[in-house]
Amino acid sequence: MKFIFSKISLFIIAIAMIYITATVQRYRNTVIEWDVISYYSYLPGLFIYKDLTFSFLDKDIPEGVTIWTNMTDDNKRVVKMSCGLAILYAPFFLVAHGIALLQPDMYLPNGYSMIYSLFLVLSNICYTFIGFVFLRKILLRYFSDVVTALTLLSIYFSTNLLNYSLFELMSHSYLFCLITIFIYLTINWHEKTSIKNSIAIGLLLGLITLVRPIDCIILIVFIFYGISSKNELQNKIQFFLRSRLQLFVIAFSAFLILCIQMAYWKYATGHFLFWSYTNERFYWLNSHVFQGLFGFRKGCFIYNPVLFFATLGLILSYKYVRQFTIGAILLFVIFTYIIFAWWCWWYGGGLACRPMIDLYGILAIGFAVFLTYLFQLKNNLIKYSIGLLLIFCFVYGTMTNRQYYTRTLHYDSMTFASWKANFMTTEVRQEFWDGLEHPDYDKASYEGIDAIEKENK
Repeated sequence: MKFIFSKISLFIIAIAMIYITATVQRYRNTVIEWDVISYYSYLPGLFIYKDLTFSFLDKDIPEGVTIWTNMTDDNKRVVKMSCGLAILYAPFFLVAHGIALLQPDMYLPNGYSMIYSLFLVLSNICYTFIGFVFLRKILLRYFSDVVTALTLLSIYFSTNLLNYSLFELMSHSYLFCLITIFIYLTINWHEKTSIKNSIAIGLLLGLITLVRPIDCIILIVFIFYGISSKNELQNKIQFFLRSRLQLFVIAFSAFLILCIQMAYWKYATGHFLFWSYTNERFYWLNSHVFQGLFGFRKGCFIYNPVLFFATLGLILSYKYVRQFTIGAILLFVIFTYIIFAWWCWWYGGGLACRPMIDLYGILAIGFAVFLTYLFQLKNNLIKYSIGLLLIFCFVYGTMTNRQYYTRTLHYDSMTFASWKANFMTTEVRQEFWDGLEHPDYDKASYEGIDAIEKENK
């Protein structure tokens, strides 16, 4: 059967998702916690309490309800996070709410009982799996079935995507799905610049931006797709000029989606544009790229080493998928600099560098390139040595997920000493606790970094 290995890999990923969810049953407590509280609050506010000003919170807060809002200068409540993730949650929330209304003795229909958590977990699983379905479609265009299968399994099981697709409903596994589909639509749009394809890619771009605004830079891949030389750059400019109508349709479709957030801001604050993060900000001259990639606190390559080879693959991609090379490398460099310029560059508690999950669709292409390059090496000693190293990285990456779940890998205070003490084990040793170094959130805050910058001047 053609493509059998990549189909089996999808089946393995699906079974693993279902099995881990069914056995661990984290949803019995709650998954509506931390940032998810803000992402999710639009849904109970709109569909249950009929009040997106959240003024009902000024009275008696309903039993079991947890909603966080920031206050404007004129004492109006506003949700900190944009509403994109709530849109993705919505179909699953509505099913859960329907069940709760039909069975109020079993599930309190307040938006926060167990049934809602269960369906939110299901939403995470579904969107992540859809992302892998589209990733498989992309990879099979350029790589063998075996390389595609190995890439799918490696990106899921040996990175922190495993954790975020099951246990923490942050935006990143959802963005992995959306951005992977965006890459697929980018390929299709360049092959057929129809109005239909333009509407689809515009709506998706708007939704990606609504989930996490900085991810709008995925547009870099769209702009630079197919450009690998000066002549191709000139041809691309001419192609865009001929496709002015379709480009307008993309921009207009994206704008329509963004209007959803603008309408909420206008309703809640009186302004179409509003900075809801108060004093949180980026520090463009103080990006912690090295610490974010190689540091032991949350280093992307430290806890997801297969991504290091994926990044090398982006550099080698000119030989195999050169239409992606410039756009993918530019995106990786700019995105990495941006995410580590955030005031809390380690992004609070979590496993490894969670924002990088957004780009796993792109990095998967790089990893497939690296595997293809490895299989074509004629020096068997080098080939098998690197192959064994990749196998170790796969096992190690899977183990880090296990360590994080068993709390033998700390959520924000890891150091080299702690990492070494618990290397490849779920046994907690005293050296692990002794080596932890808790981050100074105050020092990293608005006032703290401003003071540091003034001292440096």
